[in-house]
This record gives sequence, structure tokens and C-alpha cells, in this order.
Amino acid sequence: DDIVIGTDNNWLSLSQNNDTLTAGNQQQVDVKFNAMNLLLGTYNTELIINSNDPVNSSDTIVCTFNVQGNPEISISSSNIDFGDVFKNGFGTDTLVITNFGCDTLKISNIVSSVTEFTAGTSSLNISPGDSQELLITFAPTSLGSFNGLLTISNNDADSIVNLTGTGVVAPVLFVSPSVLNPIVTECYD
Repeated sequence: DDIVIGTDNNWLSLSQNNDTLTAGNQQQVDVKFNAMNLLLGTYNTELIINSNDPVNSSDTIVCTFNVQGNPEISISSSNIDFGDVFKNGFGTDTLVITNFGCDTLKISNIVSSVTEFTAGTSSLNISPGDSQELLITFAPTSLGSFNGLLTISNNDADSIVNLTGTGVVAPVLFVSPSVLNPIVTECYD
């Protein structure tokens, strides 16, 4: 007859929802549990089997689904090139860090191998399915090329981002003459 799945669940499905059986026969119904887009935790529902059996018109099967898993880090880029940045100036770029896992991504340390590159924060917690932006700054204090590694230590797999940038000479404004003293001989000039 009919099989009804309890309310508010998108994680349980059946190979069929109804059937007609003759006396003495049986039918297998496959039950599929799907953890996609679920957070860690325990999920409960019931399968209610309704029939025209005069003695036992319904039967209930309790379904409990335990979701266990890990965080899964994804970073928007593994290389950032800041290009030319004036000495004693700064340039910025943004990394997007996403957690595709089903447990909280805990970033315990974000550190650069070169002091001219810095991260906007040194730690983050990112919930499953969420993303956070991380501001990276390049501030050269001397001229020349800079190459560094940004290490993102976390509870999934430590990640490395290659950082490059060049400190260049800033333009110098020179105005000549430094004073203007016009002389007007007529009032309509």
C-alpha cells in the first residue's frame, strides 16, 4: 500500500512509495540516506507503512541518521601577484576561503614567510557551506621583487598561497617655479 516518510527531511528517499502485494508475497523497498548539505549531527524521522491489513493497518520504522565528517578547505587562488607597488605604499587583494565539508573549518594560524606580505587576521572559524574573505596586503619598504608564501594552518589540510610583488620608486612631484607673482597692469587683463 503506501509508505510515508516523516516531515521535514530531504535526506531520506525510497525506491518506491507504494505497491500492491498478493497474500503471502513480499516486496523489498530500498531506503537511501543522503548526507549532502547536512551538517554534523543526528537526524531522525519515521517511515510509516500503511496497509489494508485489518489487524495491523500501519507499522512504523524509526530511522536515525548520524552524519559525521570533516571540514574541507577551498581557497579562491593559490597565487597572488600584486604587481608594482610604490615603496612605502601598499596594495591589497582578497582571498575567499570556503568550507565545503560538514564540520567547522578552524584556521588556527595565517602567517607569511616575508614581512612585506600580511594577512588581515591570523585565525578564522568557517561553518560548513560558508565562506569568508581574507584581506592580504603587500607593503614594500624597499625596492625590488618580493616572493613569499602565505601558510594557512587549519584542521583540514594546511594550505599555501604564493605571493609576489615588486617595490618600485614612487613618482616625485616637482613644481617650478615654487612661487607665482603675476603683475596686472590693467583691471581687465
